[in-house]
Amino acid sequence: NKMAFSPVFLASLILTLLLNQALAGSSAVVEIKNDEEFEKLVAADTRAWVVEFGSKFCESCKEFAPIYKAEAGVIKTLKFGKVYIDEKPGLALAQRFGVLNLGLPAIVLFTDTSANSFSAQAVSDVSSGDKFREQLTIMLTHAPRDKQGIFVKRTDRAPTQDL
Repeated sequence: NKMAFSPVFLASLILTLLLNQALAGSSAVVEIKNDEEFEKLVAADTRAWVVEFGSKFCESCKEFAPIYKAEAGVIKTLKFGKVYIDEKPGLALAQRFGVLNLGLPAIVLFTDTSANSFSAQAVSDVSSGDKFREQLTIMLTHAPRDKQGIFVKRTDRAPTQDL
């Protein structure tokens, strides 16, 4: 009464489990939990990042969350992050970039290798993906791109033009 599984079935099962785990763990929006993760993920990256600051208890943030996630899945020329200010490390990041004065949710665009140079705005319309894209487009007006169209960070303070 011993159960036997074919090697093909076992291999298929293992691949399915690994794929499900990889898909569950991969998201277009990366949660940034503290200053150390910010430095490692955003500041050290050569690509431009958009980071949303929000709260798990903020109704506007909850309304904006699916729009932000959907746009992050579509816009491949930027990297997307999210910081929750509900806990001390996230709150410290929000204070560092002055987003608490803007209202929530707020987005911060990092297009410079210096994390001290950034553009921050409150989200103008939390209910519309079109309005968010429009706001992001305006923020990205002078952001440099590489030959593939990927938004990259400036490495110097000189004015740049799109590549």
